[in-house]
Amino acid sequence: MKNKFLIIVCSLFMMSTIAKADWVAGNTTVRPGSPITACVEMEAEGTFSWFSVLPYANDISVATFKILLPNVVLASTGTPTMVDLATNTPYPNVTFNLSTTPGGSAWEATFGTGTIVAPFTVLVFKVSNLKVMDTTKNGLLMSNTIEFLSSPANDAAGNNGSSVNFSIAANPTGLAPITSNDSLIQADGTTISYYDSGCFLIATVNDNAGGNTLGATVSTVNLGATAGVHNGQPFVRRWYQITPTNNGPATVTIYANQSDFDNYNSVVAAPYDSLPSTGSNTDPKIANIHVTKNDDGGLSVNPIVLIPTSVNWNGTYWEITVATPAFSQFRIHSANPANTPLSVQYKEFTVAKQATADLVEWTTFNEKNNSRFNVQRSADGITFETLGPVNSKAVNGLSVSELNYNFLDENPQIGHNYYRLEQVDMDNSKNYTKTIDIIWGAEGSVVSIYPNPTKDFVNIDLSTDKVSQVEIKLLDMSGRVVKSVLARTAKGMNYIKLELAELATGVYGVQIYENNKLSHASTVRKN
Repeated sequence: MKNKFLIIVCSLFMMSTIAKADWVAGNTTVRPGSPITACVEMEAEGTFSWFSVLPYANDISVATFKILLPNVVLASTGTPTMVDLATNTPYPNVTFNLSTTPGGSAWEATFGTGTIVAPFTVLVFKVSNLKVMDTTKNGLLMSNTIEFLSSPANDAAGNNGSSVNFSIAANPTGLAPITSNDSLIQADGTTISYYDSGCFLIATVNDNAGGNTLGATVSTVNLGATAGVHNGQPFVRRWYQITPTNNGPATVTIYANQSDFDNYNSVVAAPYDSLPSTGSNTDPKIANIHVTKNDDGGLSVNPIVLIPTSVNWNGTYWEITVATPAFSQFRIHSANPANTPLSVQYKEFTVAKQATADLVEWTTFNEKNNSRFNVQRSADGITFETLGPVNSKAVNGLSVSELNYNFLDENPQIGHNYYRLEQVDMDNSKNYTKTIDIIWGAEGSVVSIYPNPTKDFVNIDLSTDKVSQVEIKLLDMSGRVVKSVLARTAKGMNYIKLELAELATGVYGVQIYENNKLSHASTVRKN
C-alpha cells in the first residue's frame, strides 16, 4: 500500500512537472464560418487549458496567449475578452495588446505578474467584431489562417497551439439599394469599406496615416426617390453622411450607379450641366462631377465644393474619390456657374520640399470672377492660417487658358504641414482645394510619403535620430510583398524614391522597418 501511494505521488509530480511547461491551445473556432463574406463581422475563439494538479504561479515573468490574424483581417476593429470557462466570468489581471507583425496582426492576452491559475483551468480567449477587408478588386483570397498560440512563462519551447483555415467569398458587386449605414473603428492609416447588412457597398474611407485618427465612424448612404435640389442646384439622389469620433482630413470614395446619374440628368436644366450619360471612362461629362461637403447640420452649413481626385467607372458603378479636410455630408452634382461650385478649375495643385522650404505650385485652366488665392497652412488639418495672398493673373478674373502660380513657404513647421488654397471670388465668396500634407522631421523617426495617390513612383522622406538599416516593403491587399528596398540611413533627413511603374493599379501597404523593427505602416494608391 505504501509503495502504491508513492507511485501515485510520483506520477502526479511528473504530470504536473511536464504540464507546468505547457499551456495547450485547442478547440479553435472562427465564426460565422467558412467561407466568410468579406464585409461580414467575424469572431475568433480559442481555449487555453492548464493541465496540472498544481496551480500556475510565477512572480518573475508572465504567460501570454496570442491570436495571430492574417492581414486580410482588420484586427483594429476587434474586441478581446478572456473568460474562465468554469465560471463564465472575465479572468482577472489580464491585459490585451494589439501588435502588428509582418504578414498580419496579433491580439495578445497577458497575465500580470503574480497571477495564480487554479489547477485544470480552461480559459477562453475570444476576439469579436473582427472585419475582413474588401476583396472585390483583388479576387478571392482562398487560403487564410488564424493561429492560436500559447507561450508559458520560462517555457523554452513555447508557442504551442493550433490553427484554423478559412476562405473569403466574393462580395456582391453592387451598391446599397436603400438608405443604410455601417459602423467601424477607423484606425490611423487604415482604408476601410463600409457595407450594408446585405453586404452591398456604402462608402470607403482612408484615414490618412500620421495625422488625426478618426476612430469609431458611422458611414450612411441616403437614397431618395429622385434627385434633390438646393438653391436651384440639383444633386444626385444617392448622398452620404460620414461621422467619425474625431473630425479631421481623410480621403473618401463615394459611389453612384449610372441610373442615379440618369435620374439627375432627367431633372437638370440650364444653366446647370449634366453628368455622364454612359457607363464609360471616356464619357466627356466626367469633368463635370463635383462633390459638395457640408457639416452634419446639413445643406448650407459650412459648404465647400470638392473636385474629385479620381473618377472611375469600374464596369458596374461609378467610384468618386475626394480628399476632404473634414466631414460629414457629401452630395454629388455637376459643375455650374452659381456660387456653390468652385469658380476656378485646377489642372494641378502640388507641394514639394525644397532645401529648407516648401514650394506650393498650382495651374488653372479656367477662371471666372476670380480675385485671388490665399495660401493656407495647418498643423492639424482642421484649423488653417493664411500664409499670404497670390492675386489672379486672369484679366478681370476671367480666363480659359492655363495660368501658372507658385508660393514659397520659407518657414515650414516641424511635423505636419497641411496646405490648401482658399480661392476668393470678386464678391468675396470662397472655395477650397484638396489638402496636401508635408512632414518635416525633428528628433526621432518621422516619415513622409508623397505624392499619394501617385502613378509611377513615391518619395519617402525618413528622418531618423541615428544610423539605421532600413527595409521598405510594398504589399498588395492580399499581404504579398511585391517590392522590397534595403537602405542605410544617416542621422537626419533621408530621401528614398520607390518606383511603382511596373505595378498594377490599386492600393498598396507600405511598411518601413528600422533595424528589423516595424516603425511605420500606411497605404499608397497607384492610379
